[in-house]
Amino acid sequence: MSKKNYDKLKIKYAFAFIFYVMGVMGLLRGFTDTYNGTVRTAALPIILIICLLVFIIAQNKKAYFIHIPVLAFLSAAFLYEKRENLLPYAANVIRGIADLKSLALYDITYLVIAVGLFAAELAALLCIVTDCTWLYFIAITFLMCLTPLVGAGISLFSAALIFISFIVIHILKKNKGCAMGICIFSLIVTGVFFAVSQNIADKNEEKLYDIADDAESLIIDNANYYIFNRISDYDSGNVSRGNNHQSGRDVMELWLSEKPNEDMYLRGFTGGEYLGGEWRYADESDFFTKISSERGWSRWGNIVDTVYKEIYYNANSASNPSAHVRGRRITINPLTGNIKSRYYPYAERWERLTRKTNIAYVYSYFELSELNIIRDRLVGQTLRIYDDMQNNYSPYVYDTYLDYPEKGMERLKALCEGSDAEGIDEITKFIQTALAQNAEYTLKPGMAPLDEDIVDYFLFENKRGYCVHFASAATLMFRMMGIPARYVTGYKVNKGLFYPLEDGTYYAVISDKYAHAWPEIYIKDKGWVPVEVTPSLNSIIEYDENNREETTETTSFLSESTTEKAAEEITYSGANRDKSRKLPFAVLLIVAAVFVIGRRIFMLSRIKRRSVRRYFADILDMLSLSGNSCTGLEKDIVQRLSSALAHISEKDWQRLVDIVYGEAYGNSRSSAKDKAFVRDIYFKTSEYVYKNVNIFRKVYMKLIKVWL
Repeated sequence: MSKKNYDKLKIKYAFAFIFYVMGVMGLLRGFTDTYNGTVRTAALPIILIICLLVFIIAQNKKAYFIHIPVLAFLSAAFLYEKRENLLPYAANVIRGIADLKSLALYDITYLVIAVGLFAAELAALLCIVTDCTWLYFIAITFLMCLTPLVGAGISLFSAALIFISFIVIHILKKNKGCAMGICIFSLIVTGVFFAVSQNIADKNEEKLYDIADDAESLIIDNANYYIFNRISDYDSGNVSRGNNHQSGRDVMELWLSEKPNEDMYLRGFTGGEYLGGEWRYADESDFFTKISSERGWSRWGNIVDTVYKEIYYNANSASNPSAHVRGRRITINPLTGNIKSRYYPYAERWERLTRKTNIAYVYSYFELSELNIIRDRLVGQTLRIYDDMQNNYSPYVYDTYLDYPEKGMERLKALCEGSDAEGIDEITKFIQTALAQNAEYTLKPGMAPLDEDIVDYFLFENKRGYCVHFASAATLMFRMMGIPARYVTGYKVNKGLFYPLEDGTYYAVISDKYAHAWPEIYIKDKGWVPVEVTPSLNSIIEYDENNREETTETTSFLSESTTEKAAEEITYSGANRDKSRKLPFAVLLIVAAVFVIGRRIFMLSRIKRRSVRRYFADILDMLSLSGNSCTGLEKDIVQRLSSALAHISEKDWQRLVDIVYGEAYGNSRSSAKDKAFVRDIYFKTSEYVYKNVNIFRKVYMKLIKVWL
């Protein structure tokens, strides 16, 4: 190569690199246009180095394809090494991308570097290595046209950087054909559709957000159901950073021995330590192991916690003169088919397993208003366990459930310190009032920023949330004000949901719309007691025994707060629509489609490797499909084939029959030339028959038999 040509080549590569970097920067600029966020200036030189390395390697296709697995290996090793820090970061980013404003206050430097690496690799692969600039432009055009419909906006500057850079690269690569036309056409189409979609978004903002909310709810619901094998995500201590998603599926049946006088709380998950927007499970096993060892109860160590939990039921039954001896009875029948996540009432005693539709479980219990333990009336074993409970478990509770994180809770701590409330009643009223005045109840609070504590952000920034947010804030406030508290999720069952059966019991079916979260506080002689802190207005259907008609009643929670949620908020939320989002039929269709397509691809790949006898058998089957049945053993088989399939000469049919018979009965193997001849007849026959049969037989040939 002459020096002159070499200098020209250097200029060409330098020019291509400049516009290549412009394209990558355009993609990054479009990303930050959409998701905002803070990017440190140190990211720029790192991205430039990444672009240079990828660009150089991409000039040698063999080196580039070796580079990809090496990069994948190094990335995997880095992710594994930093998994403890990166996994929470990645999880927060994924949640954040669901809402376009959630990254506005977040440092996304690492995310932008990762996106820059991906953009550099994608651009190099499509525009340098494989010369598929047309594919790149189609993808970019499609994505840019969609952005206004999800509330995002990519600036014209970003779009210009992307398109100009890759048009220049395309010209430098000297690609011919329609690719250049697609590049120019993409500019025009993008501009037109961007303007049209922006106009549609402006005029139908509420409908589009409804569609997005339904789609988000659908994805989360089916992920819970099919992937995590749960009905909702309330069975964990994670304090949601997004919207409330419930499907309306029925989760349990309840039978009560008596008509309830108050709403019922069924506990599931109980949270102890609060850390990083999540409640850790309140594991008290170490305490009960210690107690069983100190008391010499090692033989019964695994039931000490049950004995302690049931002491309030037993003590109330033994000492309260107005209480039933056995209390009330509740049978809980989970409709999910498993009892891993067991729910139980307060002031309860375990009775037994039974069988309704599935394996159900039975508790005896007292309503909270019926608890009135009189210690002087207790005797024997009940008195000893009750005193032991008060003397040992109560100190443990005060040592364990008054903790809260200092960092990030300064404003919440200041709010609590500004109150002069004393005693449980005054403190409870203060917390309920403070929450009601500082935050509004809504099922759609939006996404919380990833770099802020969710409780602090909920109460002092967003001022919008639902039960998990109110309950988390209240639990921490109780602790800050000296009252032991725990975070609980489960179900709140309105008393008006139950209706009488002929056998005298009361029955209700509970859907996941009644999933709820609340704080519980520890009170002497009552144990853990639920406190309602979520402002809400619920219209429920209550069964009236007198006129045997359904009447609508507005009820409040056990401990009422001072604000109410607008009724239209309930109607508007997709989480409260009583409909199932289960997709078994759709899933079956998808699986069937994947199977049919996969089977077709597999069988097509094997057609050219078939034997001549198999080709002949398929030809006879096609003949039968067109109404001319043959076995292949007829003496006039050649004439039959020629008559039925006249598009092929009798001479060719004779040759085909001779080849097949020679292999079948003459113990001779067909040559490659003979196989190619038979294969050619096979394809001509399949195409001819396909054109002359009805639509149902076309489907049969294409998808069932896969003849062509």
